[in-house]
Amino acid sequence: MSIQQKLTHAYLWNLVGRWGLRFIGIGSTLVLVRLLPPEAFGIVATATIYIGFFETLSAIGVKRYLIAHTDLSNRDLNTAWTLRILIKLVLMIVLIVSSGLIASFVGEPDLELIIIVISISGFLGAFGNIGLVKLEKDVNFKPMVQLGIVVKIITAVTTLGIAYIHPTYWALVIGSCVGALLNMFGSYIVYKYTPRFDWRFKMAMIANSSWLLLRGVLGYSKNRFDLFLVSSTFSSQQVGQYKIAQDFSILPFTELIGPATWGLFPALSHLKNDKKQLYLNTYKFLALTYLLIIPSIVGMFIVSEQFIYVVLGQQWTAVIPILGPLSIMMLGYPLQSLSHNIYDYLGKTKVSILLDVIALLLLAVVFYVAYSLAYLGDLTQFVYLRVAVAFFMFFVTAMFIKITLGFSLRALSIVILVPSVAALIMYAGLEFGYMSYSNTLLGLLTNVLLGSLYYGVSVTTIIYLVGKKSLIWGYWMSKISEAKGKLAPIIIDRIHLHLRKLR
Repeated sequence: MSIQQKLTHAYLWNLVGRWGLRFIGIGSTLVLVRLLPPEAFGIVATATIYIGFFETLSAIGVKRYLIAHTDLSNRDLNTAWTLRILIKLVLMIVLIVSSGLIASFVGEPDLELIIIVISISGFLGAFGNIGLVKLEKDVNFKPMVQLGIVVKIITAVTTLGIAYIHPTYWALVIGSCVGALLNMFGSYIVYKYTPRFDWRFKMAMIANSSWLLLRGVLGYSKNRFDLFLVSSTFSSQQVGQYKIAQDFSILPFTELIGPATWGLFPALSHLKNDKKQLYLNTYKFLALTYLLIIPSIVGMFIVSEQFIYVVLGQQWTAVIPILGPLSIMMLGYPLQSLSHNIYDYLGKTKVSILLDVIALLLLAVVFYVAYSLAYLGDLTQFVYLRVAVAFFMFFVTAMFIKITLGFSLRALSIVILVPSVAALIMYAGLEFGYMSYSNTLLGLLTNVLLGSLYYGVSVTTIIYLVGKKSLIWGYWMSKISEAKGKLAPIIIDRIHLHLRKLR
């Protein structure tokens, strides 16, 4: 199977899996927002800052080293498994010891027990089957997707059941622990490999894992910095509103682009010695991601009010002004994610850490000045400033990878320009043509379908025009032509079949 076929197969399975998981997750969330008030979501969001920090530290390190490793032996797997358990053990001890201080700092006494419980369950999860790395290295995500869906269903049922009986945030904590344990046991069912303790660590593995760990810390701190500021500045109700708006505003990336990037790292690792092909495939994938992300951003501005009324309900109307602006945050995600992959392929992980340091320092300086000038009077002002920093950081990232990797700004500009023009045509079509203003499911679906039609026609036309001169868009033009060639005979046969039935 070729790399393109593996990528396609992996993407489809990830897409099915992530949409399945998200369907369950959104369904349970929509029930929970009716069982719990916004204040409860605010407390949970505050807790996840510290809980998520632990999960991030536990999840990164050795896996990317194993995937990028050409000859993977059982010793590599066993030493990686042993190292992962040691890392999680240390993190568990640190978090348990500091849980009281964290709870005191935040002003939420219950956080102490929450952190202790999640830390212990996270440590137990470290004993999961490291052999799953072989599936990921082979870009075979089917078993892991199936496991994820089963675990998500059981976790959702458990969480909703507890929330119904005892409607507090403890339902989410217990559900999270159940999910971690099920994942650990299930990993040995979907892949038959029994790891053993092996203390013969390779210095290359430890060094690589240390740099990835540091980058993970910086990346998580950067991504959660705004939530930390919101939780320390605004009420629990506003924290809950911000968290819900943030989660729903970036759904296109987390549920469409995320699954593909998951499979991209092992699939393109085979091209690490062919820099030209590696970059070309990266440009092609960036083109696909922005084909989805840019119209999603424009669309979120258009239907934000309808989305809130139809999907979340009237109790979340305060989220309407910030839903669209927060979607702009998606603009930098693909570029950052894919550039990190390239740094890892080329053995330049330390260079990529500098980019995260710049982003974190920029956030800290801007918000320190804003607080000093008393600019952040309400949540909307906070969101606008956060989005402005993210937009500026997108250009900083582009320049940084140009300097350190030799990335082509011209190729990146072409990649972004095509969907941007098509998205503007979509906006003009809805703004000056027909658009439903009804805050109903029918009104929302009407605008989504019309917007998709405007965008689909315009972006296809532009790709055909640009594809004649651009290698990147020429590739996607050929894929569109292939799809049309396969679909046209099927459509014609169906028409002929219906005509024969009419006769």
